Amino acid sequence: MLVGGGSKKCGKRPPAPHYYCRGRYEGFLCPARASAGQVWLDRHVEEQLILAFGNEGPLAVEEGLIGATARELDSARYALSQYVSNARLIETIRIEAFNAGAEAHQQRIDLAEMTLEEARNRQEAVSTV
Repeated sequence: MLVGGGSKKCGKRPPAPHYYCRGRYEGFLCPARASAGQVWLDRHVEEQLILAFGNEGPLAVEEGLIGATARELDSARYALSQYVSNARLIETIRIEAFNAGAEAHQQRIDLAEMTLEEARNRQEAVSTV
């Protein structure tokens, strides 16, 4: 809660705005009420947001990894579709080699899907901290 800005009685300056714990929540009394000056706390929150969302912050890093991995997944899927749609390739390299090539393309897709899921899970973990 933000408080402050009282009246100027007897020439005194009003108290500086600050955040504080009310101390009472649905019948529960807070045993360790805390408070912090608005200027200090707002600056601290701003710094933390810049660290999290800036070019080098954990959220930005995960977002960049997610984008790169999503592009790799799209590329892998496209490569597999191009591979299997080449009818002459089976005749040229025979079915066993063709199937091995298709499996290699599928493994690339599987790896990209797994990496993308891991990056999204890390981003979710970072964003909840």
